[in-house]
Amino acid sequence: MRDYRGFGVLLACLVLTSCVTSLFPRQDVLLWAPVDRDAGFILKDLTITTRPTTGNLQRTATDLAMVAARKAGLVLADGSGTGAVFDLTLSLEEREFGVDIETYNSVSVVIKIWTSGDQPRQIGQVVYAEETKRTLRAANYLDQVLEAAFSELARKVREGK
Repeated sequence: MRDYRGFGVLLACLVLTSCVTSLFPRQDVLLWAPVDRDAGFILKDLTITTRPTTGNLQRTATDLAMVAARKAGLVLADGSGTGAVFDLTLSLEEREFGVDIETYNSVSVVIKIWTSGDQPRQIGQVVYAEETKRTLRAANYLDQVLEAAFSELARKVREGK
């Protein structure tokens, strides 16, 4: 009977050291000021940086962001509520890079949380980053990425941290 342990260790080392893309997306949420659980949010600005595409990606991303925020349990305010209201700015970016003959996309989503008023102050940020063969121009992937980012924000707000 052959001993395959050495081969398994060698294979594991090669896989870990030669991977260009991470297996899982990176997600971080930081809030450096308190946000009430019943706070409302207003999506103030959405910017997209990606290769040209047909259709209205800006409008699609805005619609999907609104659905993802509601699905995550965030209260989207219209400014008429009585609770604290925070502004959100959303930035989506996709950059293409190649490794050997493979093409990958570096995808990032950044949600910034701002106080409302005359002198807004940033009080938090959500970052989602991933290297993938998928593209933000695919509606199902765009929806998945937005849902992940807004779910993390909602989780952090529910924790009250």
